Amino acid sequence: MDLHEELYKFILRKVKDAETSKDILQEVFLKIQLNIHTLKDYKKLTSWVYQLTRNAVVDYFRQHHSFLTMEQIDFPEQETNDALFQGFLNFSHWN
Repeated sequence: MDLHEELYKFILRKVKDAETSKDILQEVFLKIQLNIHTLKDYKKLTSWVYQLTRNAVVDYFRQHHSFLTMEQIDFPEQETNDALFQGFLNFSHWN
């Protein structure tokens, strides 16, 4: 599974709407591209990307006055940083 699909499914499980999930995912990839320079330790890339994604989902629910507990925002098994970073590079070059 590539990064795009993995994050999309992660978001979709939370918001339960395909179009909203796509919008949030697009926002996440924009934040990754704008802020990748702030990542000091590439060993933490996976955690950093999932934290951005989780925060985007939380922001969505805050904006729409919905309630979601922290327990509902689970983190799936994370792939290796190299695989995640390669997926990010592939996605970046695709767009």
